[in-house]
Amino acid sequence: MIHKNGGLRWILDHAKLSSEIRTGVPFDMRTHADITERKAAEEELRIAAAAFESQEGMIVTDAKNIIIKVNQALLISLAIQPGKQ
Repeated sequence: MIHKNGGLRWILDHAKLSSEIRTGVPFDMRTHADITERKAAEEELRIAAAAFESQEGMIVTDAKNIIIKVNQALLISLAIQPGKQ
């Protein structure tokens, strides 16, 4: 969807057909949610994942310098088989 400012917005739309209990008259219920930020975060994760699996050895650590993850290129450069220590 194009926002009034010209930017692209991602909208999640749910619809459900139902009927009024007393009269049986059918109607649809709809919800709309702007998921633009979620889509942007997903794209950033895809890019980060691709960069992480590059040919360069990489290590991800937390604030205490505890290793969280290493990529395949680092394991190969250190001659370590995945799952072995």
